[in-house]
Amino acid sequence: MNLKKKGYDPKKIVEGSEGIIVKVWASHSLSGVKQMEVWPTKLSDGENLDNGAVLGHMNFNLAEVMDYKDTGASWENIKTNFDGSFEDWLIKAKSGYKLYMSLRIGFVLNTEWDPIKQKWNTMWCQSEPLAAGTMEIK
Repeated sequence: MNLKKKGYDPKKIVEGSEGIIVKVWASHSLSGVKQMEVWPTKLSDGENLDNGAVLGHMNFNLAEVMDYKDTGASWENIKTNFDGSFEDWLIKAKSGYKLYMSLRIGFVLNTEWDPIKQKWNTMWCQSEPLAAGTMEIK
């Protein structure tokens, strides 16, 4: 992500805010209604997915991830980030249901100083998807 090209100063990244974002879309809602007909076939296709089909997302602080001894999220982390919807979806999922997951990096950026509030206005920045995949329930 080229911050300078977008007019932002990379030196204004909030220290410690760097992280990994995993976003998950579901083919069917919790009630079983089909909500996604077309599935991405390349990374750039994931940019235009219907946000109504988003099951949830997980944010991992980069410092935490660097200490991982394995290659995944704990079930507690998943349940916390998805407010139980992921577990409910898995319980109700039927053969042929699908999940599409994308992985991005992101961080918080100080955009401008607010002299009235005496604090920085911030915005969340994230990359294009770096990896993605589809999982189908059998």
